Amino acid sequence: VVTYFNGSTKEIIWSQTEKIHWPSGGPPLDNPPCVFSTDDPSCNDGQLPVLGIVAVGSGLALIIFGISSFLIYSQSESILIRGVAEERWRSSYPRELAVQQVLQGFQTS
Repeated sequence: VVTYFNGSTKEIIWSQTEKIHWPSGGPPLDNPPCVFSTDDPSCNDGQLPVLGIVAVGSGLALIIFGISSFLIYSQSESILIRGVAEERWRSSYPRELAVQQVLQGFQTS
């Protein structure tokens, strides 16, 4: 323990045996640069702002949605066309023509 806080006197009592080992050799600044004020151009670290990240993420999601919608639609179309093509065996064109000729024969006689 490095310090004690005496609440009745509102004082910080520092330990005589323990010391704080600061990474920079001393305590941090009260107003560190690039934390509270980012007006200094040297504070710009080149990262995208939050709006840019949201825009890129939304754009990618929209592209993925569009591609997947196209693939699902094209697959459903090919299944539908294949299904219609397989139904041709059910209709017999010569038989239908024969029925029409018979019906026309009844109408003329």
